[in-house]
Amino acid sequence: MAGEEAKRLFEEGNRLFEGGKYQGAVESYDKALAIDPKDAAAWYNRGNALGDEGKYQKAVESYDKALAIDPNDAAAWYNLGNALDELGKYQEAVENYDKALAIDPKDALTWYNKAVASYECEDYSRAQQCAEEALKFGEDAGCWNLIGLARFQMGEERDALDAFLRAVELQPQVADFHFDAGVARYYLGQVAEAETEFRHCLRLKKDHEQAREALGQMLGSQGALWHWWFSRPKRQGRRLFRLLGGALLVLIGVLVLAEVFYALVPRAPQGTYQAPEWQYLLLAQATCLFLFLLPSLPRVSIGGVQVELQVIAPFELGPMLSAPTMAASPPTPSTPVRE
Repeated sequence: MAGEEAKRLFEEGNRLFEGGKYQGAVESYDKALAIDPKDAAAWYNRGNALGDEGKYQKAVESYDKALAIDPNDAAAWYNLGNALDELGKYQEAVENYDKALAIDPKDALTWYNKAVASYECEDYSRAQQCAEEALKFGEDAGCWNLIGLARFQMGEERDALDAFLRAVELQPQVADFHFDAGVARYYLGQVAEAETEFRHCLRLKKDHEQAREALGQMLGSQGALWHWWFSRPKRQGRRLFRLLGGALLVLIGVLVLAEVFYALVPRAPQGTYQAPEWQYLLLAQATCLFLFLLPSLPRVSIGGVQVELQVIAPFELGPMLSAPTMAASPPTPSTPVRE
């Protein structure tokens, strides 16, 4: 009779869980466990309900109870890792994912979540390797985007862009994928294309604050404006238009600076040497060209040493990359009921 009552309470908890009544589910599992405290499935389900309530520490305790009874439950190790990740204990999460993979090495979700936790540990090489392992079991846009994030953090912007574009190709409706592709394009000097990606991101998600901020900085940044003039367009006509526009800006700048220099330099007394006006014009032209071209040449080589020029630096997008998200937990025992 006691066993039947424990089973009834267990199934009642599952029905409440299905209906989103997590607190009621926890109470039913508690009653079932009061009768049979060695029911690993009830401890596991209780952990799932607590996790969905956002009570991750209590969920960890339930998973620990379940695993003490049944240490060969890969799903329990996996969900324990998820709960620890939510608590910010990323290295512990990785260790629990490893235990799940020791039991079921072909679970793509576990490989992916291990990659996410590794990324959060700033172990970008391991994050890339785990995401690549997940891809062995099927193409996934999230995995490709995570690979792109890891490559970008390791300074491999070109390879990162390739991964971001693959993610966009697989799931073009995800705003974050376009945003990350835009960040990589910007760092590669493809400013016009980066602007296109940011605008596409905002069309998909109007409240995407990172894309809105990036686009606003691009349009308001002098350095980004000069990069835009010299970025590679898709059509030769646009290239000619930009070069002509750039030349016009240089000419206007030269004339304005020449007038300023001429007005500020004091006149020499009559009978003494005075620099001809063409020297002021030449100085103005050299200054204008230097300011105009400097942002388009972010690196120069001096004695074989690469030196970065940052007098008019474009805005920084690196810290604004989107954060990888955890994969969903495996189906809870409600469908089917674990016994």
